[in-house]
Amino acid sequence: MKTLIKVDSQTYSLSRRRGQKSLKLHISPKGDVLVSAPYYVSVNEIANFITKNKDWIEKHSFKKDITVQNGMSIKCIGKTYKLCIFEGQNKETIFLDDNCLIYVKDAQNVNIVEKIRLLYKNQTIKLSQYYIERWCQQLGLKLPKIQISSAKRKWGVCYYKENRIAISYTCAILPENLIDMICLHEVCHLVYPNHSKDFCSLMQTYMPDLGQRKKQLRDLSKSAWAYLSCF
Repeated sequence: MKTLIKVDSQTYSLSRRRGQKSLKLHISPKGDVLVSAPYYVSVNEIANFITKNKDWIEKHSFKKDITVQNGMSIKCIGKTYKLCIFEGQNKETIFLDDNCLIYVKDAQNVNIVEKIRLLYKNQTIKLSQYYIERWCQQLGLKLPKIQISSAKRKWGVCYYKENRIAISYTCAILPENLIDMICLHEVCHLVYPNHSKDFCSLMQTYMPDLGQRKKQLRDLSKSAWAYLSCF
């Protein structure tokens, strides 16, 4: 059952779930804050839980009605940059200090969202090719066909029967160490097309800090999907 709850002038979506034993917070792909609670928890307890986690909410939520425009902040390879659109012939995107410089023919008639997507695709192509090739060499595997997908809820997919790996362009917002982990994950699926103990052992062997990276990705994922809803 879904209802609304208002806390400090903010409205949150609340769902009561059978069998749930604790209060939980979620961020939807559109940036909405969702609260789930057991049936027996009171409204006051839920309100106190939301207030207690205000810092987490501010950190992980993202305004769903954000305007994508010149001068906004964008994420790329784990960092935040100010987007700067210039008219010019330079076809390359330049990262200068905290600025991301993108050159276009006509700054007044440019689809900024498409430009950012292209930037993300180019960054993902470059890094995924590097890491997948490196891991295939270490594991003694034939290099698969590498594709860049537009998936919004999966970082990567391995089609082991076709010897093909698809990496989502949304990976471009992640820190490079997490892109590395995603690439290893899909390469290991060329050996084990499941999440068996052998698969997990293989990943752990080649990436000893796997647990830390997985936690980092889990912590980033909720805010990442909300941010990516704009692109």
